[in-house]
Amino acid sequence: MSDNLNSSGSSSEETPQDVYERLAYEWSSLSDRVTLSTVSDELSNVGRDVSELEDYISEIRSKGYVFGGDWEGKAEEVRSRWPREKRAAERELDQQTQIVRDSADEVERLLNRAERSHNLLDDLERKLESFESEVSAAEQNVRRAFERSSDELGEVYEEIEWATFLVENLRDSAFKLNPEENGVAACKAKWMSKKGEPEGVLYLTDQRVFYEQIEEVATKKVLFITTEKETVREMAWQAPVGAIDKHGAEDKGGVLGFGVKELLTINFNRDAKDVPNEVTMRFLDYADNEMWENLIEQVKSGRIAKSKYSGAVSDGEHTHSEASDSKTIPTTCTSCGGKLPKAFKGMRQLECEFCGQVVSL
Repeated sequence: MSDNLNSSGSSSEETPQDVYERLAYEWSSLSDRVTLSTVSDELSNVGRDVSELEDYISEIRSKGYVFGGDWEGKAEEVRSRWPREKRAAERELDQQTQIVRDSADEVERLLNRAERSHNLLDDLERKLESFESEVSAAEQNVRRAFERSSDELGEVYEEIEWATFLVENLRDSAFKLNPEENGVAACKAKWMSKKGEPEGVLYLTDQRVFYEQIEEVATKKVLFITTEKETVREMAWQAPVGAIDKHGAEDKGGVLGFGVKELLTINFNRDAKDVPNEVTMRFLDYADNEMWENLIEQVKSGRIAKSKYSGAVSDGEHTHSEASDSKTIPTTCTSCGGKLPKAFKGMRQLECEFCGQVVSL
């Protein structure tokens, strides 16, 4: 042990009074946790989230989001279970609060004695360390009583947050989805292109994947100082989901999990027209590249349709992809008889390279 430290871990330059004042200050900070107010607030917040979840789901449905088909069921399950879980958590909170208060009384008595008798300072320091651990354990015991609902709510609310980002950006976008096309996900991203790293929004629907570049452009300057701007949005590239050959997620850089660049590289079929061979996207704002890989696979395979909520499609209606799978895709032009380009899942039409005839799929 360093010569500069005494047996209690304090600097040898500290006087007993200095040590007491330091420990008294530590206690003043810890004493705020005696009522377990932090975990009590968390319990109240979960109750609020339970009561508001159905409204949040209804709101995102009204904006046209059709996936997350299990949200309604999860909301009902949590709502019916919550009264029992809440009562159990409140009982645990009362019990743990009493235990912590008893320990806090012991600390205060020792603190008062140590003010008069500094030979108790080591005991006081150990008691404070023990008390802090005890409070943390008490908070965790209470959390365990309602963590099931807390975790499930957190997952659903996070998914709704991403869905809200999607519908709001589609609303402001310079382009519109096709009549039978449904948005799946969107996130802020940078396109790692040869011309730089333009920033924008990456979209995935049940038919396409595309990237909209978003740029702030100066529209008015006074003495070289920008006084007015406008947002310019344009489609940088797009491709039908069936043209995706492969994709891979990669995490680059970072130290101890900080500063990691989440990248997603997508390779497209070379027979697809007006589609880049490869794009690499760098995700921003905590977007998850592995989650996107999974979503792309769900869309390509058609499994994404299983995650639609029951009210998304009326009886007798079909999505475009379902209708396309049920009929033969033409290979020759109905006008000139020429060979049509290769069709990929997610395409709505083909254009004959010989006569320009557009063939609907």
